[in-house]
Amino acid sequence: STKRGLRAFTLSAASLNAFSIASLQAVFDRLFGGDKMISLPPALLRLMGDIPQRIVDYAEGYKLELLVVIALFVVCVYAIRGVLLFVDMYTLSWVSTRIQTEISCELYAKIHSLSLSFFTRTPTGQIISRVTGDVAVVGGSVIMLCRNAIREPFNILSMVLLMFAINWKLAVLSLFTFPIALYPIVQFGRRYRKRNLQMMQGAADLSVLMQESFTGVRVVKAFCMEEYEQQRFRASSMQLFRGTMHSVLVDILAHPVMETLGGVGTGIGICVGGYF
Repeated sequence: STKRGLRAFTLSAASLNAFSIASLQAVFDRLFGGDKMISLPPALLRLMGDIPQRIVDYAEGYKLELLVVIALFVVCVYAIRGVLLFVDMYTLSWVSTRIQTEISCELYAKIHSLSLSFFTRTPTGQIISRVTGDVAVVGGSVIMLCRNAIREPFNILSMVLLMFAINWKLAVLSLFTFPIALYPIVQFGRRYRKRNLQMMQGAADLSVLMQESFTGVRVVKAFCMEEYEQQRFRASSMQLFRGTMHSVLVDILAHPVMETLGGVGTGIGICVGGYF
């Protein structure tokens, strides 16, 4: 039932995203579209009969009132979408946390069923890092997977259908930019995964170092090795810091690149759409 509810809220929010954009079309058509109230496929216009003309006649006589109605309508659409997104994110976080809890319990039980040789050859700090840090990464991945696997494909589909309903020529032209945007997404994704694996291994190594240092604290103090252990910890921490910042750099660098590509696509769409 939770999965069905999550899917329903996600799809509803995605559909309202396209609907909120479509609701603004009437304003732009009145600014640039001449005597057309809204751009619709000819087959749909024939089915609507004289309704579009009635809307145009009403708009000519009550422009200010119609503008207020459209503005209130847009506000309502965005407000409903905001509520749906809130419920969607809360449900998604609940599912992610529950999965993370179940994985932790199963992993903990699995570790206790392993032989003594496993504990002999595997440092305790690495085991703890797997149960805590890696499971947390899995929980965060569940959120991203559900969001991208459910919401984004439906969001893209609704947007593409809306574009073709408005102007199929402009929609076909905009689809040509998709391969250009896909290449940096794939490249950034590969680098991000590689850096994340290195960061997770660095966190595990740091846990191993702390476990060895704390369990052998008597030996450390007996041989006055406190400064040596501090240097080891600082070196391992700096290595983890550099790995984390490389991962962050790849992640945040993707945003300006995609924003620039989006701006180029928007600029081309404005020029070509204005020409049409």
